[in-house]
Amino acid sequence: MMVPAKSTEAVPARLPAIRKSGVIARGGRLLRRYYDWKNVHQYLGRYSTDKLLSFEEYRQTTSVKRVIAIIVLTPVPGLVLILMLAAIPLNSPLLGVTRNPTFFVQSALSYSVMTFSLLLFIRCSLRLPQSFYSHRQAVIISVATACLNELVMVVVAAFWRFPTPFRDVVGIPSFMVFFVVSHKVVLGRRLNHYSKKILSYLPLLCAQSSTLIIFQGIAIIFQNVPDWAQALITVLFPMVRSVIKRAIWGFAFCLEDISTDVTLCVVELFGSLFQNVCIQNARSPGVTALIIVVDFVQAVLETRMYLRHNFIVDGRQATLTAVKIIESGRADCTSNPKEVRNLEKMGRSEVIQETLRGHSVMMYSANAWTRFSKEVGPGNYRRTSSKIACLSSDADALSLASIQSLPFSAPSAVPASTPKLSIDNVEISHREHAKLLSQTLQLVFASEVLVFAEYSEFVCAVIYGVYTLSLYHTPYAKYNLSFIGLTEGSFWASLVNSAVYTVFEGLTLLFLFILARAKYGLSTFYQLAFVLEKYWMGVQGKLIGSLSLIFILNTVHHGMDFSLHFDWQKVLDGTAM
Repeated sequence: MMVPAKSTEAVPARLPAIRKSGVIARGGRLLRRYYDWKNVHQYLGRYSTDKLLSFEEYRQTTSVKRVIAIIVLTPVPGLVLILMLAAIPLNSPLLGVTRNPTFFVQSALSYSVMTFSLLLFIRCSLRLPQSFYSHRQAVIISVATACLNELVMVVVAAFWRFPTPFRDVVGIPSFMVFFVVSHKVVLGRRLNHYSKKILSYLPLLCAQSSTLIIFQGIAIIFQNVPDWAQALITVLFPMVRSVIKRAIWGFAFCLEDISTDVTLCVVELFGSLFQNVCIQNARSPGVTALIIVVDFVQAVLETRMYLRHNFIVDGRQATLTAVKIIESGRADCTSNPKEVRNLEKMGRSEVIQETLRGHSVMMYSANAWTRFSKEVGPGNYRRTSSKIACLSSDADALSLASIQSLPFSAPSAVPASTPKLSIDNVEISHREHAKLLSQTLQLVFASEVLVFAEYSEFVCAVIYGVYTLSLYHTPYAKYNLSFIGLTEGSFWASLVNSAVYTVFEGLTLLFLFILARAKYGLSTFYQLAFVLEKYWMGVQGKLIGSLSLIFILNTVHHGMDFSLHFDWQKVLDGTAM
């Protein structure tokens, strides 16, 4: 038998292609691990069954006009308040205390607004009832605190110097004293009933407040460094935001509804405003382009990777299928009269910020946070997304067709010996149903976190653009540190950059709406309005508070001079170094 001769033709080398593929694969894995680390907070919680039912009910009963109005009008109150404060006429700080009474009026009003906004999101997070802490009482406390503290600052300015160097830092101790005393006087002994809840929230409040100071400090550094340093800050800033968010979420265990501070993250709001400040202070077009590209690419990747998660959900009808499972479980349970009292739907809450029932709950206890981050970790928690989901394997996944025809009132169809699982007191006979429901609850929570983050970046870009455009054409502009020394050409160039950034953020939000709808049948458009309306106090409090702080710290009269020379004539001329 003839043995075929071996070919002597050289085999072309493929090592470069293999090496390239390996680099790409490693790069992809690294990117995935970074995404997992950066967005771990999205998987810390889930919707309660009541909240999911509430969202589905909201989606079916709320008109498109109302949804659009909520999304469009949410940023308006904060913007209007700041522009009204800027309309108060000011005299030159060089004229001294006696010639600047309008400044002290503006400062008292600014701090009243900022204090009230602080109380808004604190009351939202603590879920304090209206009967305990009303809006009127919050206004009284805010005005009293701000006015009394302003009197102290007038005395300091009169006996020391005006503008008082770092006035807002100097006034912190007296502000805190008046803040506490005002609460004692207005609320009295009722404050004792919620003292433990308030004390448990203080670490989270301090962590969020420090975020504003950190970002403001980074913004000041950004304005005073060369191009290469601005580019470095731009590249590192997303990681800085992630580190701060992870630090803040370590305190989230004290919350009854984690959406108030995990979804409505102050890092997202103030970080987005900081991005716009950086765009307007970029020293070169290259830095501006880098800021826009880094943020846009990151947003697109986050959306894409979120949509690639292996959630065990019913394709384009995720929420509808989950609602059917909940209704089926409740129908089965209510067949037992002894359990009826535990299955009543939660009525409309007396909590002041809730117009709709339900909340978001943590799936991990406080002492499990470190273990969750290290052991569950990147790449694993998506497949073990809840305790219920872990009870069944992927091989046992329920046929989607069988879920669509799920009977609602056939408890006898399930053998009595079959162990039942429970999610929020809803008993579910099938492990597959429980797994699908638990992962849908988690999916919707993760979607809530992502859509609010994207909305924050877009709406803050719009707000800051309108804010700077309006203030630049007012007499107040000559006393605003952002405009001092800025030529008209530079101003319009920075505004164009902000407009481009806003367009990219708007496209990212639109992509999220479309893609989430296409893959999961989840209307993130309605979900965004649902979150903005349900947690309006938290949203308005953090948004108005952030804008107020930026407005205050950029007014020359407040004594912010990081050259430490405190030569106010040079500051006004734009020559302070």
